[in-house]
Amino acid sequence: MECSECRGRYGRHLLLSKLDPRAMAREERVARGLGVGRAIKGVPGAVLGPLALAAAFVLLLSRLPSGGDGFAARGRRPMMQTTTLGPEAPSPTKGAVYVHRVVAGGSPIPVTREIHRDDELVFAYENQGQKQNLMIFGVDELGHVYWYFPAWTDARDNPFSIGIDSTPGTHELREAIAHPIVGRKLEIHALFLDSPLSVREVETMIAEHRLDLPTGFEQVQTLQVVP
Repeated sequence: MECSECRGRYGRHLLLSKLDPRAMAREERVARGLGVGRAIKGVPGAVLGPLALAAAFVLLLSRLPSGGDGFAARGRRPMMQTTTLGPEAPSPTKGAVYVHRVVAGGSPIPVTREIHRDDELVFAYENQGQKQNLMIFGVDELGHVYWYFPAWTDARDNPFSIGIDSTPGTHELREAIAHPIVGRKLEIHALFLDSPLSVREVETMIAEHRLDLPTGFEQVQTLQVVP
């Protein structure tokens, strides 16, 4: 989804960190809030384990809607319907994504039920299933799609899923991201994949009321969005 306001926010954060030598780097701020002294590639599982439990993720398997008009311009579509994992569904122990919010430059706080409209979100993941790629995006009840990983700020681009670490433990994604969320409910979707996918491929599948992940799995968390 092209988002000039998102680009502006990214730019302001980068500019402030360059102008103020005392300002803590974004990576250091995020890593410190997640329990480490400075940003590193992976955070030991013992560090984020309690936070992961506090996050109380509800794992859901997406079921595409049977009606609706699909995507409109700039990645808009009806909100996904979801169902709980069944006996044939991928096991939650194969991987998980944990959401934290950052308030006014402070330390990350585990997300349980709600976020504020202007919160920056940071993510960490566990990859017991040793998948190779990850995509994280949000969908509000109005059908707006908000891409977190990969970032998608220019409609002319077609970014691909990000590569992820398959070693044991919890690994943080260093970037803190804020989107101007319009709706009052947000579904956070995490796709664990064996092969790369592009954002356009994912949106095309959803527009056609299908989401083919034959060797991957999806995790969904529903959050309330408050002012």
